[in-house]
Order: sequence, then structure tokens, then C-alpha cells
Amino acid sequence: MKLLKNAYPYFKKYIGIHILCIFLGLTRMIIMLIQPQIISLMVDRVIQPMFGVESTGNSSIFSFAIEQYAENEYGKIFFTLVLLFLIFLVIYFFTFYARWNLAHYFSMKSCNAMKIEALNKINRSTPGVLKGYTSGELITFVNSDPESVKDLFIAIIPFMIDNLFYIVIASWFLSRMSPLLMIFPMITGLLFLPLTKKFMKKMDELYGEIWKRNTALNTTVQESIFGIRTIQSYAKEWYQTDKFSQRNESEKETYFHFADINSNYEAGYSIIEYVLYIVGIAAGIYLGIHEKLTSGEVASYLSYMLQIADSFISLVFLFADAQRSVVSGKRLFTFLQKEDTAAKQYGTKKPSKYPSIEIKDLCVKNGEIPVLNHISLSIPYGKKIGIMGKNSAGKSVLIKALQTLVEIDEGDIFIDNEPMHHYNREEIFRIFSYGMQEVFLFSNTIASNIAMYHPECDEEQIVRCGQLAEVDEFAALFPDGYDTIIGEKGFGLSGGQKQRVAIARALLKDAPILILDDCTSALDLETEHKIFKNLKENCCEKTQIIITHRATALKDCDEILYLSNGNIVERGTFDELMQLNGNYAEIYRQQILEV
Repeated sequence: MKLLKNAYPYFKKYIGIHILCIFLGLTRMIIMLIQPQIISLMVDRVIQPMFGVESTGNSSIFSFAIEQYAENEYGKIFFTLVLLFLIFLVIYFFTFYARWNLAHYFSMKSCNAMKIEALNKINRSTPGVLKGYTSGELITFVNSDPESVKDLFIAIIPFMIDNLFYIVIASWFLSRMSPLLMIFPMITGLLFLPLTKKFMKKMDELYGEIWKRNTALNTTVQESIFGIRTIQSYAKEWYQTDKFSQRNESEKETYFHFADINSNYEAGYSIIEYVLYIVGIAAGIYLGIHEKLTSGEVASYLSYMLQIADSFISLVFLFADAQRSVVSGKRLFTFLQKEDTAAKQYGTKKPSKYPSIEIKDLCVKNGEIPVLNHISLSIPYGKKIGIMGKNSAGKSVLIKALQTLVEIDEGDIFIDNEPMHHYNREEIFRIFSYGMQEVFLFSNTIASNIAMYHPECDEEQIVRCGQLAEVDEFAALFPDGYDTIIGEKGFGLSGGQKQRVAIARALLKDAPILILDDCTSALDLETEHKIFKNLKENCCEKTQIIITHRATALKDCDEILYLSNGNIVERGTFDELMQLNGNYAEIYRQQILEV
């Protein structure tokens, strides 16, 4: 019930359609129920009399349709019954087609709404919410789990209603022929009940295991795709293939186990159904003799009996499918409803057009180990700040803290003298343009990749930012220039070319604070110099935060920071740091000699 409550908001817009689909399904069941009634009359009023067997009374609900005909008017009776059968057959196929297509069309809309919300949850959540989830699990939340919930609404629940409806109404038809016939559905239900309990328990265990194995396999596939160049460079294709094979084999074994249990129980149900059918035939013959049932009624009884048993079996497996959907839905809505306490701390304020940044006593920890150790920094608007340090010094973590992408343990960050959490989190994202070392490019044109943050911009703006980032230099080498299609993740471009596209993209966003996080590492010194010269001449009014391993690139900064183990160990202008003769000065002199 909790799952239905959670899922209802996504389906309520189309609830009328779903009710219509249930009505169409019940109409289809009614037609299935009345077909044996027509067959019953056909046996008693056409087939038997044609062979000289005297016609007797029949309990069929369609007896009224042939009352006007004499007993020997076989042709007219036959034609009427066939016409009725064909009319109902047309209605059956219409209801089946209409119901299935309507249910699928409108349920896909609801399913897509769940997928979009799951993706938005991932994109907008603070790091604490996503902590503990693998990439495979997150993919499952977006793709598989909404599909399972959709199946519950468009197939499982409606078909459950259909089968229950059939069992109830068919039992009523049987009671019209003889009250003793009601024993059959009751016995069927009692025989299936203990077996069903065991089956459901085993399925519950297996569905959780299947989900775990599937997410692990998704994670491996994602790692293989996104890490393809690293894998190839280390000639480790065999390792990933072996890893995938092992996880695939593990998933396959689980599915085989699932199929084995499923087939065993299906065989058990089939044996019970077969025994019931044999007993039912004997009971039908006995009742035909002693309860004076007609041959047609016995035929309809056998038809109902078989379908009731099939309906019970269908209910069992529908309950198992429902269990899987419930497990998927529980996971999905647990994730969607996971409270983002960090996000709730943010307010509604909007930063100014020219924001200043103040970092006071900032501490970010990885467990008990400080990654940023009580650092303080003032960044007035329009200043150019350079940051250096060895790997794991805390440079990128500092940038992530500015963009609310890591949780702060102690201290605070102020924007325009207001604590950062007083501002709307999305508005905080808007004040930063971010060019990173590992840039993600889409399978699209160079121009489209530059315009990712600003898709409505014109060609002139794209080309202008491309010029500042020295994209022109390599775009001119392609016949289609900026309209050249590049592969997913920038396939077809070098590392340096991709970084130039990333810088152009950051410039086109035109945010007041430009962050370049080691995004010139793959560039040659000449190209790097050209880009920083362009930025100095054209972006001098913006705040610039430049993270790099090249000391020479920071010469023009208003302030340079050197980080080590999460601490600012050196700070000052270029001249001040050269006079200090510390880490920065040593690296600068070494890099000058290497040029």
C-alpha cells in the first residue's frame, strides 16, 4: 500500500485512463466468461439434435437469443450463436488492443516522470545524499526501477483484478448449473495456497540478489566505457573483460537459479492443475448423470474449471512479479525521499552581479583526516587568484567547497559578507564558470559542446569564445570547422583540444567567477601563454581562480597560494613569493630552466 501511495502522484494525472483500462480488461474477462455459455448452447441445441440426441434445458444466459426458434431450426440457431460469438470476438480484440495501447502510452508518461525525478535527484543532491551508492545503483534508479513500478500499474494489478474477477464470476456461473460445482474453485485455492507461500518467500530472496548482481554488472560496464583510454594505455583490456565475465557469470547463475525455482514451481502447479482437471472431468461426468446437467453444461463446466485453475496460477506469478515491483519501488522511493539535510540548510538569496568571496577557518575532512585544514582566504570581486600544490594538497577540494560539492565540517564560506548557506544553491552554481582538467564532451559538434550552458546563443558568441580559448587554431583544420561532429567524450580530439573546448565553454557561460582547474595541463606552453594573455585582455573584470602545476602561468595573479596537506603554506604576490624563496620560487625557477 505504501508503494501505491508513493507512486500515485505520478499516475494520478492519468487515473481516468487507468480506470478505463481496468474497465476494458473486465470487459475482456466478461467475454471470456460468456464464450463457454455460447459453446454450451451450441452443443445442446445444434450438435446433439443433429445427431438425434434430444435437447434438454440449458442454464446458459443466452438461451433467450434462440427462444424464438424451433428445436429443428439448427441452421438459424447455429447462425445466431456464431454471430454472437463473432460479435464478442471483435469486442474482445478491440478491448485487448485499446487497453494495452492506452495503458502503455500513458504509463510511459508516468514512468518518464519518475525517471526524470530520479535523474534530477542525482543531479541536484548534495554529496552526502549520493554517498554510499555505486554508479550501477544510480543507473538502476533512473532506468530499471521506474520500469518495474510502471509494470505494476499497467500489467500486474490490472491482470490481478482480471483473474480475480474471472474466478468470482466463473464460480457464480458454476453455481447456476449446480451448487456442488463451487467446490472446485475452493479446492483449487486451498491446494495452491501453501505452495504459493513457499514460492513467494524464495522469490523475495532472489529478487534482491538479482538487483545486486545487475547493479554490479552496470557498474563494470560503465567503468569499461568511461575508462577505456586508461584501460588501453595499461593494456588491461583482459582484466576488465575478465571482471565483466565474472560478474556476468554470477548474474547468469542467479538468473538460472531463478529460472530453476520458477520452472519447478510452475511444474508443481501444472501437476496440481492436471490432477484437478482429471478429477474435474470425473466430477463433471458424475454431476452430468446425477445432477442432470446437459452435455453443453458439462462442456462449459470443463472450460470454466480449466480457466479457473489457469487464473489461480496466473495470480501466483503475478503476485511474484508484484513482489519484484514492490522491491524495486521501495528502493526507488527510499532514494527519492531520502532527506537532503545539507540542501535544506540553503536559503533563497541570490548573489549580486559582482560577488565577493570570503573563506573563514574552512575545514573539510575525509573521515578524521583534514583535507583542508582551517584555511582562510579573501577573494574580492575582480581579483585573480592562483593556486598551486602537489597532488592531494586540497586544491580541487577547495574549489568543490566553493561550489557546495563537498560537505564542510568546520568554518564557513561567505558570499557578499553573507554565509553561503543563506543563498539558493542553484544560484550559487550560476556565479561560477568552471573549466576542468577532465572535460566531458558530448557526441555533437564543437560549437554545440561550447554552447552547452548557453544553447540559445548565436554563432558569433561561440566563435568569439572559441577564439579566446584558441579553439580556432584546430577547428580551422577540419573541413566543417565549428560544425565538425566529435565523438562521445571528445573522441577525435586530443587532450589539449578538449581542454580548449572546456575553456571556451566556461567563457561562454559568462559567470562572474571563472575557475580554471588545471585545464591547461595538456597544452603546450605557447598555447597556454596565448590563452592566459587572451583572458588578461578580455576577462580582467571577472574574478579568476586558476589552479595549475605550472608556476609560470600564475605570474600575473594578484595573489598566489601554495597548498600542502590542506594548509596554505605560502601566499603572496609573484614578487613576494620569489623573495620568500620557498616552494613556489623553486618550482618557478625549475620550470623556467626547462623551457
